Amino acid sequence: MLRPKEMDRILVVGPKGHMEDAIEILHSLEVIHIMDFQEPDDNFSLGSPTSKANEISENLVKLRSISNTLQIEEEIAESKEDLAKEDITNKILTLELNINEEAESKKEVEEVLTETKTHIEILKPFALLGLPFDYYHDYNSLAVFVGVTGKALEDISQITEEFEIVKKDITIALFVNNKFRNEMESYLTEKNFSPLDIPEKSGDPGARLKELESHRDSLEKKLEEVEGRLSKLREKHAEFILEAEQYLSVEIEKAEAPLLFATTEHSFVVDGWVPTEKFDLISNKLGEVGDLHIENIRDGGEEDAPILLDNPRASRPFEFLIHLFSTPSYKEFDPTFIVSLIFPVFFGFMIGDFGYGVMMMGLGYLMWKKLESIPALQEIGQILIMGGIFALLFGLLVFGEAFAIPFHAATGHSEIPTVHGAESWSIILGLDIPFHASIHKLENIVDLLLISIIGALVHLGAGYILGFFNEIKHDKKHAVAKIGWLLILFGLFIQLMLMGQHNRVGGFFINGMFSFLPMTGIVLGGITISYVSIGLIAVGTIMFLPAEGPLAVVEIIGLVANMLSYTRLAGIAVAKGAVAVAFNVMLLPMLFSGNVLFIILGIVFLFMAHAMVLILGALASGIQTLRLNYVEFFLKFYEGNGIPFKPFGGKKEVIT
Repeated sequence: MLRPKEMDRILVVGPKGHMEDAIEILHSLEVIHIMDFQEPDDNFSLGSPTSKANEISENLVKLRSISNTLQIEEEIAESKEDLAKEDITNKILTLELNINEEAESKKEVEEVLTETKTHIEILKPFALLGLPFDYYHDYNSLAVFVGVTGKALEDISQITEEFEIVKKDITIALFVNNKFRNEMESYLTEKNFSPLDIPEKSGDPGARLKELESHRDSLEKKLEEVEGRLSKLREKHAEFILEAEQYLSVEIEKAEAPLLFATTEHSFVVDGWVPTEKFDLISNKLGEVGDLHIENIRDGGEEDAPILLDNPRASRPFEFLIHLFSTPSYKEFDPTFIVSLIFPVFFGFMIGDFGYGVMMMGLGYLMWKKLESIPALQEIGQILIMGGIFALLFGLLVFGEAFAIPFHAATGHSEIPTVHGAESWSIILGLDIPFHASIHKLENIVDLLLISIIGALVHLGAGYILGFFNEIKHDKKHAVAKIGWLLILFGLFIQLMLMGQHNRVGGFFINGMFSFLPMTGIVLGGITISYVSIGLIAVGTIMFLPAEGPLAVVEIIGLVANMLSYTRLAGIAVAKGAVAVAFNVMLLPMLFSGNVLFIILGIVFLFMAHAMVLILGALASGIQTLRLNYVEFFLKFYEGNGIPFKPFGGKKEVIT
């Protein structure tokens, strides 16, 4: 669970006559990660695709072209058993001929239609002006300007009185004595005049425009008819195209598999990795082919093995987040399980609201069930469900609120603004809700900060412990250093709890769990620096010095910064809660106004406001939780740079 699956390196050697049979078995088992053969020499060369590869490749290219022409959406299609028995080549050829004819017709109509629409746009301004095309040509003494301008031209007479102008909306046709051409060009430029190209035509532009519009309508009708025929072809052949494409994709993968092999004139060699638990299965199946040599190579080079993560079902969605950062190497711990425990807790703590938790679970469920074609979003949906569960639990058991309205009205002094009639859900619903808040977000901020520090202790502590076990077999000095850093972390934690001992959370540790420890110390600036903390930090420093050197002492400040970085958990929880409370204070009075219109508007505005708080809160909580894992947690033990396990024959994810 905390380690990737154990891998064995397998070597398969056999005569070329059995190569295709071996490929069929390896592909069907989906358990071998084949290593590319990259070092040809005098004895071995890179393999060549099988004899069927060219035909399969050509059919696949044709089929994908047909699929693109018919605009068939990609999806994973299960190939039928009898598909391999069909004469796919002839069926694709017939389909290609039928579809290409319609596709070519569509292309021709679209090209003419586009050209016609362009001509229509060119003619529209001239039809609007209403002057024949002949009026714009063949003058020796006149300059003609046709274009659009948004500014008035009343002062044109200051240049010359010898002009005529026709204006419709912002389109103008200006005729002026040719000797004033340059002055008029400068004047029109100042007026933001945009000239239009004058077509070399004659006759009435309005009549020509009507002809083109009639031609456009007939072309659009013709295009609609062609698209209708293509639509019928799509409905008729879509299932076959999807199934055949999936089948041919599998066949081309098998046909091109020898490109990964080392070969001689008469033999082939497959070098790859299989999960240890599957080695006997693959060995027995290949043994059925006969004349194959199968060997388990144990040469101590397991650090190059591809990584197949091995996690409980509930943790698997979080593998997406691990690969997003870096796949673990073969010899180190896989952090997926711990991330799957910590991520929902941190996320839920920052959301910390029963109502938002329920909405988050609903949104996650929809993503999980409705986005099957996009596995990454499905996994995010499952993560949202788990985060929503903890948001619900924190809102129910710790913060006692839903949509920033408490289950019970605050007693005594409270800085939280309330709305008459909506002080609590108990008042709104007229019943006693059996859950009471133990911490109020906007009142017990110090307690929230101290809870964040507890999160830092657990999270960073787990990182140092994993780092210790990663190092113990390779470098005992660095393993001891990890324990030293763990002691320093604990010393800093005790000191921070001591500084917050007058609050509920700090008092629980100092006066309860750590009451057996003497909390005397040095007083600096009114703050007591515990001797216990000083001792733990000193011992931890001595432990990491042999491995990391004196300069590493500076990193203690970095560890303090790491711990304080976790206070973002409290910060986002308070900020989200404050924004939600502010919206309630502004909008809830509308629900108690007695005015039907105000009540409806209040419901709409409240929904929009809380939806925004939910979305922004989820984004902020998700990003910050990722950051705490990637930056603070992983850097204590994790290197990554592993190679993901890609089984030959494994199903491919198709994202639409």
